[in-house]
Amino acid sequence: MSNSRVLLIGPQVDYTRMFGKASVAAPSMVPLNLTYLSSYLESKKIPVKILDGQIHDLDKQSLALHIEQFNPNVVGISCATPLVYAAHRIAKIVTSVSPQITVVMGGPHPSVLPEETIADENVNIVVRGEGEITLFELVKAIESGSGLDSVLGITYRDNGNIVSTQNRPLNADLDSLPLPSRHLIPINKYHPQVDIYSRLPWTNMLTSRGCPYNCIFCASRRISGHKYRVRSPEKVVEEIDVLVSQYGIRNIGMADDNFIVDRKRTERICDMLIKEGYNRKADWVCAARADGVDGPLLKKMRAAGCRCICVGIETGSQRLMNILKKHLKLEKVEEGVKMMRKASIKVRGTFMLGIPTETEEETLQTINFAKKLNLDFAKFNIITPYPGTELYKMAKERGLVGEDTWSRLIPGIGFSEAEPVFVPEGRDPKELKAKQQRATKTFYFRRRPIWNLANNIRSFDDFKRYFYAAKLLLKL
Repeated sequence: MSNSRVLLIGPQVDYTRMFGKASVAAPSMVPLNLTYLSSYLESKKIPVKILDGQIHDLDKQSLALHIEQFNPNVVGISCATPLVYAAHRIAKIVTSVSPQITVVMGGPHPSVLPEETIADENVNIVVRGEGEITLFELVKAIESGSGLDSVLGITYRDNGNIVSTQNRPLNADLDSLPLPSRHLIPINKYHPQVDIYSRLPWTNMLTSRGCPYNCIFCASRRISGHKYRVRSPEKVVEEIDVLVSQYGIRNIGMADDNFIVDRKRTERICDMLIKEGYNRKADWVCAARADGVDGPLLKKMRAAGCRCICVGIETGSQRLMNILKKHLKLEKVEEGVKMMRKASIKVRGTFMLGIPTETEEETLQTINFAKKLNLDFAKFNIITPYPGTELYKMAKERGLVGEDTWSRLIPGIGFSEAEPVFVPEGRDPKELKAKQQRATKTFYFRRRPIWNLANNIRSFDDFKRYFYAAKLLLKL
């Protein structure tokens, strides 16, 4: 057993600030990043505890109590861009409660902006990129008192100088990672989105990392890279068995950027789910490109338990689609959605408003395209320039981003009091927010979406959330 003890923390999420009145419909997601980090540490006999701000109270008094009871020597804080301030607040509390603790920060934001992150004197070390192996090696180096320069993928201070070691190569063997440590979190306290995930018990899982595409708005590649890496079908089905048998899960959200990049692997997973009977025990939802599906594959996916596919459609303008570097034709979107519907799989489209150079007419074109597709569900976001993306570079060149904007980098900003960061030239922030609200209202106040949402009600809690969401839309 190691002498180290690691406390992993996900910052508190201010749903009201991030989503405004729409916070009633905001989901809370199992922090897979923390559960993967913890499972790897546990496999190396290092005691771990998880505190998740979506579930736990993280004020100074509560944190001090957890630190006193668990007595960690390392605290790891996960940091996504919209939660930067909350993450640094936690670092400050940890240092004030126990100055001898080594505070480590990782996640999308520190990976892209490590020097800015390490400038906070309450942060001792930044982990860049995927963190399982890096955090383990870091903990062992701290425990042994050896130098940090041999640990790949970190940034730290050394006698006032900022030192960044070489990047750690991406882990090509995802099967080498143990299953996430869900036993460390209150899994039943997480609630899904109002629409496609309403059936409980529910959770999310990950079967692959990386994306081979180059969309200008996507920041995930700064963590998981361009190379598409997968877990074997056997490992995927093994985790589904654990979810169903040990946790009673009946609905699974595949958190992959694109579940069907490797068609043969997708078919193999489906064949195994059907053979082992899991298609009768759990439904699942995944994400896929509209131009990556065909009839036979969709038929097999539906037989294996897939009941909804999330499609990143983004826009109803081919000109804007090209600007996004999505490499997707609108006619292919229409064909793909029709094939999904024919296979009796529900379709959820996600869209972006406020794309660079977008006109008001093109915004309305996107809203109308969503309705024309006759989707079952839709989500309309205002485009967000996350650090590490080409879109962020565009925004920075226009002087639109800085440390004061991190908390406003949220796709649901149209329902909050804040203004969007990136607004196309000649457009007004209030007008763009109004369009996001209008898109949501006009899409869902139609027969098919209302029917789908009504059929998703499985509990009184579901009913309350739908009721308040409908009440919100009526007021827009």
